[in-house]
Amino acid sequence: MFVRDGGGIVGTFETSLYDEQGKPREEFGLGELFKVGFPEIILGPSGFDFMVVEEHHPVTKGFDVGQHLARPISVLGVSPREDVTVLIRALEPLRHPISALKLETSYPALIAAEYGKGRVVYVPGLIGGIYLTHKMTAHQSLMENGVRWILGDRSLVEVEAPETVEVEIRTQRNPDRTLLHLVNLTGEMRRPMERVIPIHDIKIRLRSALPSKAFSLTTERAIDFKQSGTWVELVVPKLDLYDVIVVE
Repeated sequence: MFVRDGGGIVGTFETSLYDEQGKPREEFGLGELFKVGFPEIILGPSGFDFMVVEEHHPVTKGFDVGQHLARPISVLGVSPREDVTVLIRALEPLRHPISALKLETSYPALIAAEYGKGRVVYVPGLIGGIYLTHKMTAHQSLMENGVRWILGDRSLVEVEAPETVEVEIRTQRNPDRTLLHLVNLTGEMRRPMERVIPIHDIKIRLRSALPSKAFSLTTERAIDFKQSGTWVELVVPKLDLYDVIVVE
């Protein structure tokens, strides 16, 4: 199995509760990985409830134990198994937005587990939905931390650029090279976007042996690079709408 052999997975809400034809299952298809039982209840929908951080962990890096966070609108009430770490727990639902916080429930809002050589993060709530609606940095950080914890030291590329720069990595053989596709979605507030704002000095770290050259496919200009341990570091001077950085 992928996770048992060292892979990782991030699951949310009803992941694997339905089969490939959309029919409900009587238990999680990935229950062995998530290490939770079938949902007992659904907390929500509600737009003003909370959850609380319970454990220090790489996934909760940057948060304090006891810190309250906005809870996803809906959370499955699942019971965790004994060998799972509950990092964040849901609080009892509030009856009104302006009221005292309630006590903790027995239901996790975020768990982390190890399975064989791999790692699993499961969020029983719609964390993607609340981030899409409200763009709270706390939810973004939790998911980023979760992915980084699962990857460990196996990440392939790190980029210092605005969130409006999208990066896709591809590899080719004969010749061996890595292609970094950069898409710049930085623009003014109006939509549809009429003008793309260029981004300068994008720092990229690529896990790679020392290449022979790196260049921009758009400008055909060489890009300077240096080796730093297992990483190749380079700086893209300017990105307009789109470019491909070739490292070979």
